[in-house]
Amino acid sequence: MMDCMFLDETKIVAAGFDCAPYLIALTGPETWKVVKCLDEKKAPAAAQSSSATAAARMMFQNQATKGTTDAAKLAGDVATQHQNTITDIEVYKRSPSMVTEFTTSGLDGRIYWWK
Repeated sequence: MMDCMFLDETKIVAAGFDCAPYLIALTGPETWKVVKCLDEKKAPAAAQSSSATAAARMMFQNQATKGTTDAAKLAGDVATQHQNTITDIEVYKRSPSMVTEFTTSGLDGRIYWWK
């Protein structure tokens, strides 16, 4: 884990090299347990359209967002929102007793907002 933040006295959100934030809860005296991954895994990509226009659009989109059109490199996509290590967790909104919303940022240059 690269970073963690208390949501309240019994819950922590932690993230890092797994590219996803995890909710960790106090389950007993001095016992912490990972409750769940907060990032739902992406479904596998749908079959690509066979039209030349769709193929050209996908090629340019991959070049712009992933820096490559090489199919071998594109096949290694991570199945989480962040595509690289999460380096920071920050409070977005809090109630008097707990953090209700937070953001994560990572080495992929993306920032995500979590409720």
